Amino acid sequence: MSKRLIELPSTPRDIESDLRKYITLIYGREGIGKSTFFASFPGIIFFSTEPGTAGLEVLDFNWEEGGVTSWEIFQRGVELLVKEGPGRIKNVVIDTIDRAYDLCNVYICKELGIAHVGEDKSGKSDRSGKGWSQLKKEFVFQLYRLTQAGFGLGLTSHMKMTEIESHSGDKYNVIIPSMSGQAFGVVRAITAYIFYAEYIKDTSGDTQRILITEGDELITAKHRGEFPRFIKMEEDNGYQVFKDAFDGKDIGLDPSDFNSSKKTSKVGQASIKKTQMDNARKPGKKVVAKKKVAKKVAAKKKSATRRK
Repeated sequence: MSKRLIELPSTPRDIESDLRKYITLIYGREGIGKSTFFASFPGIIFFSTEPGTAGLEVLDFNWEEGGVTSWEIFQRGVELLVKEGPGRIKNVVIDTIDRAYDLCNVYICKELGIAHVGEDKSGKSDRSGKGWSQLKKEFVFQLYRLTQAGFGLGLTSHMKMTEIESHSGDKYNVIIPSMSGQAFGVVRAITAYIFYAEYIKDTSGDTQRILITEGDELITAKHRGEFPRFIKMEEDNGYQVFKDAFDGKDIGLDPSDFNSSKKTSKVGQASIKKTQMDNARKPGKKVVAKKKVAKKVAAKKKSATRRK
């Protein structure tokens, strides 16, 4: 068999329109519905490293033995999925990624014969960084095995507030995922979407849940391309809401249509208020958003036509 000659591209590649190609992290308080939201995804299986899916009727790897309680069990699950390939199972959720990283940490320490990933075998600080390097390599390798095999990958984490001091000396709290700084550094680099789950009050006064998809100086979040800043966090229809926003069919929630509730975190309240004030200064923002959605839909149709 002759090998294909690899050459420089002459045309730009199409924008990837398959949601499964993008890794998504959803984080927020315990019990807000992160697992339930992911449970609405088609062909879902959970790798549960913490209790949290007991109330969900979903595929849950090794649940009879307590779920994913070691990195070796995690590796076994990845091996089985890669061997089977996407079919009846299309999406994988690691719930939570915090605990999964910790399990990988324990595994690497055992493999290297060390007590702490930052130490050598004698217990002294390892300036070479070998342990940290091996931890990141193994962790990312197993996650990429899933995505490269064609599975969609979702991650969950809890939230925590941490105090930040500005250059001027002012101190304020920000919301970030609860995993360690080392873990988040790795996770942030491989995820396309990071959504923060928060409570709000709608126009009828009912408490609802939303996903904040765009970060600011108070909340950590991110998305790719044109995407609504706020989308509904629906239980039964969560996947479709996400998919419609991803496809450019939904401009999301207008911040003028909701307010903070008693359940909204103080940092969340400040972020929402700031967004509402910013939008009040830009009265045409909703019209601009609709135009961006129309542009995105047109671009995706054009991309699909080129494929044909």
